[in-house]
Amino acid sequence: MDRESLRRLREVTIRQISQPDDGITRLVLGGDNIAHFAGALPAAWVKVFFTASVQAEGPGRAYTIRSIDRHNQTLTIDIVRHADGAAMRWLPLARCGDRIRIAGPCDGFEPDGVKTMLLFGDETALPAIASIVEQLDNQTHVHLILLLRSPFRATLPAVRCRLDLCQLQTGTDDLASHVFDYLARHPVDRVWGAGEQRDVINIRKTLLRNGRQRSHTDITAYWKQGEADHHDR
Repeated sequence: MDRESLRRLREVTIRQISQPDDGITRLVLGGDNIAHFAGALPAAWVKVFFTASVQAEGPGRAYTIRSIDRHNQTLTIDIVRHADGAAMRWLPLARCGDRIRIAGPCDGFEPDGVKTMLLFGDETALPAIASIVEQLDNQTHVHLILLLRSPFRATLPAVRCRLDLCQLQTGTDDLASHVFDYLARHPVDRVWGAGEQRDVINIRKTLLRNGRQRSHTDITAYWKQGEADHHDR
């Protein structure tokens, strides 16, 4: 897909608003433009602009596609609620029937051929993690490390893969030590992780410095404490 097509803003309508878990707001978006996103890979993301086409563009924020229903032409995103930011100011005002714009899809995870995998992340990574594990078959073994702050819980979808879960507590447990310890004992085909910049970037740098292939290592800082719209570089 060409860059111009990915950057184009496409208007969609909010079909449903729900709270599937404490701290998460789920938006189901619909409309003819959803067909453009039907080929998105698991963990792909879209840029969401909280305005309709007749309004100024306004601030945009990146959110992972949780799921796509091609038959009903809907796209679901989960927004983790926190203290501040454009989404937090907009969410209390959002109503079913409102029109917003999205661009993308970008990036994503290709699951074909993966037999062993380490996944890790915080609550902001849960939608991407869920979309990945749903696509893995029963020949794949996944070790999942979640670093969650209260009141988040590890609510995961039904999966076919063999999944082991290690749940850590923010402020108490060290994510990096658990990741390094697991990889020292269990070589894996792929590593995927996402979360707060300070939690994940050192993990990425250390793994690459120690010889892990970049093509088999996908670790992204989804956000950074104190920044409204962090861009991982």
